[in-house]
Amino acid sequence: MNLGGFVRVKETLYSYRNGVIRISVKPFQESVSIDLRKAWFWDRIQGLELGELVLKEDSLIVSVRKKVELKVENPIAWDINLLTLDGYDGEKDYTIDIKSIYTVHRVYELKRRRIQQLPQKTRRKLLQKYEAREKQGE
Repeated sequence: MNLGGFVRVKETLYSYRNGVIRISVKPFQESVSIDLRKAWFWDRIQGLELGELVLKEDSLIVSVRKKVELKVENPIAWDINLLTLDGYDGEKDYTIDIKSIYTVHRVYELKRRRIQQLPQKTRRKLLQKYEAREKQGE
């Protein structure tokens, strides 16, 4: 199976002006220019900020970013502690008990510590078993 060759082009290795991408091959000596104004998607990306490029043998993958204004109507400040998740929205306090999550994590942390002292074959099987249980919160 041939996956084909590709090159990731970081944002520092190309310039973008007036719809034309100029990729530096040899600094100040050789470059490749690609005119995006002739591409079928030009009207969709016009005015957007370009991100990293992926250059393949027969194509170019262009990632774009669009800046949007974030509007938060009812902000809440959160603080995570050992056993609680506390929030405050300017008027009301919120507390979420996470003791059960901490307890599961701590129990399996102690089990892993004891298992580390067992022979490797036994250790591997038990670690897989308890890792799955911890993820399920048992």
